[in-house]
Amino acid sequence: MKVAGCPLCDEAGGRVVLQAPRWRLVHAPEAGLPAFYRLVWQEHVKEFSQLAAAVGTRSLLLFGPTDPAIWAPQNPQVRILRSSDLTMKGIELGDVVAALEKLPCAPMCG
Repeated sequence: MKVAGCPLCDEAGGRVVLQAPRWRLVHAPEAGLPAFYRLVWQEHVKEFSQLAAAVGTRSLLLFGPTDPAIWAPQNPQVRILRSSDLTMKGIELGDVVAALEKLPCAPMCG
């Protein structure tokens, strides 16, 4: 999916060094960083965790004040854990461990 107005959707983002169906590597020098390269996913995503979901990686995403209905990737391999008080501090370690144990297992786990 491409989004109008997104600079990395509309343009290469630098000199394309290598390209594959789902990503491209561009040389994108910035001030003080002449050897800066950027790996760009070919589809527009809202945030970094959506990259993992896009390729089917099992993921547990923790949400505090941000709304997972807006920001969480839609993928059956993704589980969401959100505190009842809508803060990251409200997420207890025991809840994280319990949620991790419920993640779908990859074929090699069995």
